Amino acid sequence: MLVCVNSALHRALPQRSYFVAFTLNFSPRQWAQGCLRGRKTYEGVIGRHILNSCPRVGRTSACYPNEMYTPTSFKVDDIDTAHAFMREFSFATVCSQTPEGVSATHLPFTIDSTRGLQGTMLCHLARANPLWKSWSGQQEVLVVFTGPHAYISPAWYQKKESVPTWNYSAVHAYGRPRMVESNEALITMVRDLVVLYEGHEGSTWDQRLMEPMLDQLVGAIVGFEIPIERIETKFKFNQNRSLEDQLGVIEALEGSELHSKREAGQFMRKVTGL
Repeated sequence: MLVCVNSALHRALPQRSYFVAFTLNFSPRQWAQGCLRGRKTYEGVIGRHILNSCPRVGRTSACYPNEMYTPTSFKVDDIDTAHAFMREFSFATVCSQTPEGVSATHLPFTIDSTRGLQGTMLCHLARANPLWKSWSGQQEVLVVFTGPHAYISPAWYQKKESVPTWNYSAVHAYGRPRMVESNEALITMVRDLVVLYEGHEGSTWDQRLMEPMLDQLVGAIVGFEIPIERIETKFKFNQNRSLEDQLGVIEALEGSELHSKREAGQFMRKVTGL
């Protein structure tokens, strides 16, 4: 019997906790994949901690005690939807554990859906930023992509006896950064990023003008690829309320003077299909 337990989870639990694990209905290869990727594939009872079975190797999410809280109404399991969201809202926050404590940085990403079980995230950061030195290939990082969000007033519901809430969209992607060693590969990453965003802007700038500076640039940046080991997608847009309430929220948001609220209303309309 093979038992796979994440070391961080073990450290977080009481020292005298008891752990019971047993194999579930999947192959030894799946068990091995689970351990190699740091997945906790078990069903256990740890003191007061009750953990559900997690036979989800290679799927869009797994049963992790630290996963994003996502009620069923707001959960999205489609990997293509997650990747499309990450591309559209590609400026993300990278959270990682360093010897000095938790740290975060903000970076633009490109997403390669063809590489890895769940895709690969590509990014670069300034070599002067000390955070990259803690990305050894063993340390897991969390990349948070956020999209449209807005305050929701009960005044927009059919039933006014309610409480305010906040609608929002997010994808959490986890993986272990690997440094891009080749200067040629790093230059390709930079070019791809520029082509992507210049295309969004409909720019007439001649990108060949940056070519003489690329060799100098790659000496000042560090590139990383992050194969996605698990991914969580949450679109919270009143799906747990009545159709009338949802329509009321969309109408109020789309009629707002604030661009951010109109964007949230349009996104909610897309998510709910209304």
